Amino acid sequence: PADERHFARQVSDHVGTRYHQVELDPKELPELLPRVVWHLGQPNADPITVSSYALFAAVREAGFTVALTGDGADEMFGGYRRMRVAAEAAAAGEPW
Repeated sequence: PADERHFARQVSDHVGTRYHQVELDPKELPELLPRVVWHLGQPNADPITVSSYALFAAVREAGFTVALTGDGADEMFGGYRRMRVAAEAAAAGEPW
């Protein structure tokens, strides 16, 4: 997979925000997974669930109670073909 961390740093530097990176130790995953599933209340096959949980745990540990992320932007801006098809069908009043 592509490493996009340098882009995040560049954007942060450009707009003058504080940049903080959260990394998971792969050794922690076996104990993290059951906690994530428990909090979800159901199994979930999306791997971003584990990283999101770890990110928000780090945010909370830093003393924050609210965080905004870019998660979901692909759906909002039509980054996936299935989302464009659904939006076009909805606009035309058709089921997709």
